[in-house]
Amino acid sequence: MDANTRLHYALRVLWMLARGGDVTVGSIHEHFERRLSKRSIQRLLKTLSEADVPITSQAGPHNEQFYSITRPFDHIPAALNVDEVLAALLLSQFAGVFRGTRIGDDIKAVFAKLEQLLPPDMVNVQEPFGSGHYLYLRQAGTADIDTGGMLQTVFEAMLTGHVCRVQYRERSFRLHPYSLLLYNGVLYLVGYQPKHRHIIFLVMGRMRAVEILEQKFTRDSNFRLEQHFKENFGIWAEAPTDVRIRFDATVRPSIEQRHWHHSQRFEESGDGGVILTMHVGPSLELDAWILRWGAHAEVLEPATLRKRIRDTARAMVAKHTDRRPGRR
Repeated sequence: MDANTRLHYALRVLWMLARGGDVTVGSIHEHFERRLSKRSIQRLLKTLSEADVPITSQAGPHNEQFYSITRPFDHIPAALNVDEVLAALLLSQFAGVFRGTRIGDDIKAVFAKLEQLLPPDMVNVQEPFGSGHYLYLRQAGTADIDTGGMLQTVFEAMLTGHVCRVQYRERSFRLHPYSLLLYNGVLYLVGYQPKHRHIIFLVMGRMRAVEILEQKFTRDSNFRLEQHFKENFGIWAEAPTDVRIRFDATVRPSIEQRHWHHSQRFEESGDGGVILTMHVGPSLELDAWILRWGAHAEVLEPATLRKRIRDTARAMVAKHTDRRPGRR
């Protein structure tokens, strides 16, 4: 047996041990389709143990030895299981958001390493993570996030608790960087502006420069991004109120089968449709969402929101009216 063949067998045995389970000389023998003798396998296990690989054995039925690797053992990462592969595929789709940036290259490098952890018997996984072969994420309206390394700078400031000087469009100001938010294909930096004492949202693609300052800040321990959005339909905040919208039977399945807001309630409308009630801020984001359903949605309350939708619809009709002679 030449050196390359011995190395191949050793690596395969290490993978079997790293995955755990009942590893015996017999199971290794069968794994190699009996091409490697049991005596050779015993010598290989002894060689690995003498090379400081923490292999232990325990006697089982009929005095058969069961082998394993003592944990923690950081020389060989454990192979991914099916659930972890699915999670990695889901996460890999976000790499497209950062395509063409340094972060995008870093994400590709991470998933290249993850591919090495695929179980050897997972023969169906033949395409690289993020290829779109197994899972494809379609998202219209994504923004360019080529931040020229600013994203790494911002993230470093978050982790170390340093104040940043941000140049945003034509303004320059100090900011305590709190969180990153990916919303509708746009990446936002969420931070506390000490000068005005409030939380602001900055589109990363509109930032021109960011500098980490020596001054450190203490993050507000009570701030939670999910709580900040609790009464919002989208990002922008408005005073919450009860909003009731009737949807007809055509779009009812699409409405009922999704989670739009934590306060949502459904009731029959009596005509095959459904009435959705939410306690949210009636922001322009909510307007846009209602309008996307066209004539299939009707705002019942509040009256101010109903009027705003009506006025917008009339303005849209006016803009789309063909005023050329002989046309109606």
